[in-house]
Amino acid sequence: GRSASQQHVAAQIGARCAREPTTAGAQPGNDDGRAARGSGMASPHGDGLVQFKKAVQELKNKSQSKITSLTSQADALYAAAEDVSRILLDEIATASTTRLQPLISVVDSILKKVGKDYKTQLAARMPDALGAAVARSDSGMRSWLGKMLNMSWRKFELLPPPTLDRLDQTLSHPAADAAPPQPSSPPAA
Repeated sequence: GRSASQQHVAAQIGARCAREPTTAGAQPGNDDGRAARGSGMASPHGDGLVQFKKAVQELKNKSQSKITSLTSQADALYAAAEDVSRILLDEIATASTTRLQPLISVVDSILKKVGKDYKTQLAARMPDALGAAVARSDSGMRSWLGKMLNMSWRKFELLPPPTLDRLDQTLSHPAADAAPPQPSSPPAA
């Protein structure tokens, strides 16, 4: 875990990042040694998780300052990466299509700026969450998701190739996830 002073510094950085515009050329996929951070035991992060969930639920547009703030919160909650990932992906799986771009942009930012444990957690659950989102998306949203997948996640190797391939399959064949009934097939007796 982090010491109280490290948590205080992380909170200050998060608050400062929320006020400052992001730097355009941030290095995608740079873990900055975060893989060594934390122990196997997650300390209680209840308040932080509640605040993160509330901020995710309130994200309605691609506000760079809000995306940066959520990324900073995810960084501060690094020891609770599994819970943070679950909150974010549950929201993606159920959110209105108008909120998908901002939510997927948060995932992209976390993958690029926070790294390792999030990559593992997000890779495990992303295909199911994205499948649910794609099933209710129009062709324009599927096109945008495809660009995010190929021009960011695949290009910078932000997720493992098998996960990227499953995501690609989900985008290419959304009907397989939605499983609409076939008109030529009679209902099973």
